[in-house]
Amino acid sequence: MWKVWEEENEKWIDAHATKDAELDHAGEEMDETADPSSDLLTPLLRYQKEWLAWALKQEESAMRGGILADEMGMGKTIQAIALVLAKRATCQSTCRSGGSSPSPSSATMLPETKCTLVICPVVAMKQWESELYRITSKGSTRVLVYHGPKRTKKSSDEFFENDFVLTTYSTLAAEYRNAMVKKKMQLPGLEAETSQSAASSVSVLHSMKWDRIILDEAHYIKNKHWSTAKAAFALESSYKWALSGTALQLHVGELYSLVRFLQITPYSYLFCMECDCKSLEYSSKIKCNCVHSTTHFLWWKKYISQPILASEDNANQSIALRRTKKGRAADISLPVKTVDLRRDNLDIGEEEYYRPLFSKSQSQFTV
Repeated sequence: MWKVWEEENEKWIDAHATKDAELDHAGEEMDETADPSSDLLTPLLRYQKEWLAWALKQEESAMRGGILADEMGMGKTIQAIALVLAKRATCQSTCRSGGSSPSPSSATMLPETKCTLVICPVVAMKQWESELYRITSKGSTRVLVYHGPKRTKKSSDEFFENDFVLTTYSTLAAEYRNAMVKKKMQLPGLEAETSQSAASSVSVLHSMKWDRIILDEAHYIKNKHWSTAKAAFALESSYKWALSGTALQLHVGELYSLVRFLQITPYSYLFCMECDCKSLEYSSKIKCNCVHSTTHFLWWKKYISQPILASEDNANQSIALRRTKKGRAADISLPVKTVDLRRDNLDIGEEEYYRPLFSKSQSQFTV
């Protein structure tokens, strides 16, 4: 299969080789929009309805998620909540009509919950909680905060009774590290076991398959070697989303960490050049299913990062959506920004305090 994807990749590059790379479509309107669920009390702007339509399609596609990289201040939290509520309304309607929503098979056969797990920084957790209660109809949304020392008293059964579980990156990483330590103490040969199966038997957050996982400020996992990133990779869910206004800060390797979390085929995977096997993890201690130990390559590195370093652009799969406030100013209707410059003078007391301090500091730095 990797040869088939390689041919498709090369065809796409050839078709777009004469065009200028359009790295930012922030000002473009999308044709399709979707209306939010009636449980959402706040109206959505045009670009937010565009996101909702796009996100619903993403979850029905092979991607089963993606990246929302809108600029800071454009309401990524509200858009994510709108998606969960819209999908919930659709599922409820489908269930009443006798249908069912397909779910990808679980590699570890974990119990499945229809709850959405939101992972965010500590400072953003209160915002998520308040927004959920503020913009949803009363009694329609059940929220559980899983954070702090008292979280250990909560059982996994509570996760099945809520629509949202809010936790933090620090909590996720702590549970993952504890799971790894305990597992190594029980099984000295842990290195031969995947981190996902090891964490699932100890960490509460890793002990089930979530309906949806949302990483807010997803650049917190930008380094794939950090324990926070590994903890996120080990989680299992039907749908995955990464929200970040700065999905890529320094280099393209940071974007790979988000793609690896999303498990996008083929970009996230290691492939064998000799057979059809593929793996998300591979090392001298974590073997894949084949016997070709020296012929594996990472798709992202071969077809994305290395060509980008060589000034080529071949990211031809739709996995991310980004808009800027400048590009969608007509939707947001922000007031015109004015900058006023003002020159102030120190009074006598401030001057007497400042001058000796300035002279002392200047002498220290000029030595």
